[in-house]
Amino acid sequence: MSAAVVERWPRVEREMDEWTRKYHEHFAPLRAAKQAKHQPPEELAPKIEDAQLFPTKEQAISGEYAPVPPEALLTEADHANDLHSPHRCLQDSLYLVVKRKGDSSWCFPQAEVPESAYMAGSGVPTAAEVAAAVAASQGLAAVSIAPPPQGPAHPTNRKGGSGISLRSVATQAFKDILGSRAAVYWIGNAPLAVHRQVKDLKAVADALEKEKEREQTMIAEARSALEAAAPGQSPNPIPEAQPLPDIHAGTKTFYMHALYMDGEIRIVNAKEYEDFAWVRIVDLPRYIGAEQAEIMNKVLLDINRTATLK
Repeated sequence: MSAAVVERWPRVEREMDEWTRKYHEHFAPLRAAKQAKHQPPEELAPKIEDAQLFPTKEQAISGEYAPVPPEALLTEADHANDLHSPHRCLQDSLYLVVKRKGDSSWCFPQAEVPESAYMAGSGVPTAAEVAAAVAASQGLAAVSIAPPPQGPAHPTNRKGGSGISLRSVATQAFKDILGSRAAVYWIGNAPLAVHRQVKDLKAVADALEKEKEREQTMIAEARSALEAAAPGQSPNPIPEAQPLPDIHAGTKTFYMHALYMDGEIRIVNAKEYEDFAWVRIVDLPRYIGAEQAEIMNKVLLDINRTATLK
């Protein structure tokens, strides 16, 4: 799966804490004296009702700044608690989540990565190739070792012959679910994070233990075969290992980070999705679950968060 983590950055800087405020008050007169000559004339300064966001020339020289009333930062969407509007919580980052039809849980806009986006191989030498190289270095005949069961391939974010990447899948998922009227800026081609949701942890633990035992058995049998073989004679091939349960069972999700710039957000795929919401990072556990929210809390640089996730 490739998911789009769309973030709306804060529109207003959060009010400074006491330590930061004292620091700026100490150096404000020095900075204000240097910037005073660059202040625009008073008649050209922006006029904002009920809030003075820009100090006058005299205030800049003296270091006196009029604070912005908290109520001036509340929008109509804040008063109405409109989760569909990105014009709320101006001092916090907001993240876009969607709700599947007939499902009580929420998620980031996402889609399944097609098989054509997977790499054919990892480039890591097989056990047979390693054994042949060791035998050749010691002047022995090559040992025939049955290859282990192949695990699943991994998706690549490079545009190969198929032209499909993790970013392109996330981009298309966003458009298919929420339309193309919003301007979104994608931050790079690498995933922000990867999350694997394992269905059966006990089965994975048992499979790993069997894999360890199988490797030890193959090493012991290969060593015995090499010792028993005559010089220049190839030993009998080692029996093929029994296939193991898939230790990679489960859903792997790659999170692609993007910034919301402007435009309309609406559900266009009404058959599969029924709602969307802009939420703060501290509200993510109630929507996408504690496990995925904890991952986002670690990788997202949300400097204005007001609380930590628990």
